[in-house]
Amino acid sequence: MDLYTKAFQKLFFPLYETVLRQRKTLLYYRQANQRQWWSKKEVQVFQWNELQQLLKHAYENCKYFRKVFQDRKITPADIKTYEDFHQLPIIDKQDIRDNIDDMVADNYRDKVIYKSTGGSTGVPLRLAHDSNSYQYRVAIALRGYSWANCEDGQNVVYIWGVPVGNISKFKKMKMSLHSTLQGKHVINSFEFTPQKMDECISVINRKKPKGIVAYTTPLYNLCLYIKKNNKSVRPVESIITAAERVYDFQREVIEDVFQGEVFNSYGCREVMLIGMECEKHEGLHLQNDNLYVEVLKEGKPAAPGETGEIVITDLHNYGMPFIRYRNGDLAVVGKESCSCGRGLPLIQNVTGRALDTIQTRDGRIIPGEFFPHLMKEFEEVDRFQVVQTSIEQIKINIVKKKEFAEDKFRILKEEITKVVGMSTEVVYEFVESIPLTSTGKYRVTISEVPVSFGN
Repeated sequence: MDLYTKAFQKLFFPLYETVLRQRKTLLYYRQANQRQWWSKKEVQVFQWNELQQLLKHAYENCKYFRKVFQDRKITPADIKTYEDFHQLPIIDKQDIRDNIDDMVADNYRDKVIYKSTGGSTGVPLRLAHDSNSYQYRVAIALRGYSWANCEDGQNVVYIWGVPVGNISKFKKMKMSLHSTLQGKHVINSFEFTPQKMDECISVINRKKPKGIVAYTTPLYNLCLYIKKNNKSVRPVESIITAAERVYDFQREVIEDVFQGEVFNSYGCREVMLIGMECEKHEGLHLQNDNLYVEVLKEGKPAAPGETGEIVITDLHNYGMPFIRYRNGDLAVVGKESCSCGRGLPLIQNVTGRALDTIQTRDGRIIPGEFFPHLMKEFEEVDRFQVVQTSIEQIKINIVKKKEFAEDKFRILKEEITKVVGMSTEVVYEFVESIPLTSTGKYRVTISEVPVSFGN
């Protein structure tokens, strides 16, 4: 550990987070680091106690969940086992969209922070959380990333989505300073032309990062570009992939190019980190001391090796409880335990979240994640889908929640043009509905154009 990293972790970060901001993030981080080595049974006991407190709070303070209990003629005191808990209904994005006001706790109404998610399912979503739950989430993310030696304060390159829209100069300066102090160098993954890839390679060679944190597809595309064009890039010790599953063939290419170790992560904007690979790479550890994650097949817990839908309960979001929330992803249940000794359960991998990459005539390679990232900023959008059948044209289908003001629609088009450029035509069409796949899922981006790499 270099001198700056030590100073950041021992002095700068505690001073800012604990003293100036009066947050408990570092306390929660220390506690989480201890809990990871608890037995599976000890983690379950902790989880159950947190869950009971959450249910009591939701019943007493949230109109929506109080009605859920009353409709079933029960109270939280009647929930004595996990089987009892499983009788509560599963909620989804539409339930939140229809009932968000009733889901926010009455005693937190003036304390919650509202955010939007772009929705990998093509359905933007507005959510709320309280400050304390965010501190828990950050602590859990710090713990997970520490397994890959990519802690805050270390020299790490992020190949990531950047904020879109009209960002003020002050906010840009603040974000830049924040990243610099944390040891992060952020490269915009939404503008990955060959020229930008060359710049990314130069940054990695110049900064000599200890780690890389990146969206899976842009990072894999960068590695293919490096191999095809015989580019030279320095080794990187650890690579964390995010936003979508990393397949074995992608892992092999990334590890070959950077001569480092790939750690897959899984999260969503609703709760942040859900699963993380440890040094044994036997699956992704569910962060079940901050969440209760169910993997359900036909409504019942899936067995090891079986695929099921993910249902999440956030144990610490008292501002807007997420209780049995279906996020739209699928997972394969892992084996009973990991040889690392951690008591956190395993899933093998996450499926059902692939977003096709879009390519333009002038060589820009745009990860599918860009479009949900942008659309979350526009409350007029109910659902959307991006379709590319040729290099000449991209079609964006939009189901409106309400009418677009002329200036808002202009801003949307301008933001897309900034990333897509002018070489490929973008056609916008307002539609009544967007068809589902044969498996009942939305595909947010659909591309029939194979991605190619050249100088």
